[in-house]
Amino acid sequence: KYFFFEKRFSYALRLFGGTIMGDTNSRFYLDYFNGIRGFNDDKLKGKNKAVLSSELRFPFIDNLKMAFPLPLWFYSIRGSIFADVGAVWNDTNDFQPMHKDRFKDLVMGFGFGPRINLTYFVLKFDVAWHTNLIQISKPSFYLSLSPDF
Repeated sequence: KYFFFEKRFSYALRLFGGTIMGDTNSRFYLDYFNGIRGFNDDKLKGKNKAVLSSELRFPFIDNLKMAFPLPLWFYSIRGSIFADVGAVWNDTNDFQPMHKDRFKDLVMGFGFGPRINLTYFVLKFDVAWHTNLIQISKPSFYLSLSPDF
């Protein structure tokens, strides 16, 4: 869902999830793409997945012309501030989102980064952290070329 305000500002929300049924070894992960930005633990996996992503998108650089060392012209670079919350789990009865004022089975990531729209794909450079509401990780850096949500 997109909410547009102030001409070039927008707020984007994405909620997605899934479940794996049947006898299979397939599992969901909370990796960067379609997961939690800033979370780099590939050991967390499960048969159920739910993720909520939110982004505030805004103009960052309208026009920047450089003469040295090469003539470069950057225009229409957008910025984004984002937060993701999600989980993967197997048994719903054992799922515990929080424990003692911190996330237990939930994972949260947040960060920011510039965006360059290249027609269908968007070039992104994100700086992201994950948190359990008590501690914050070291930053993770992502460079990606993908469709925007």
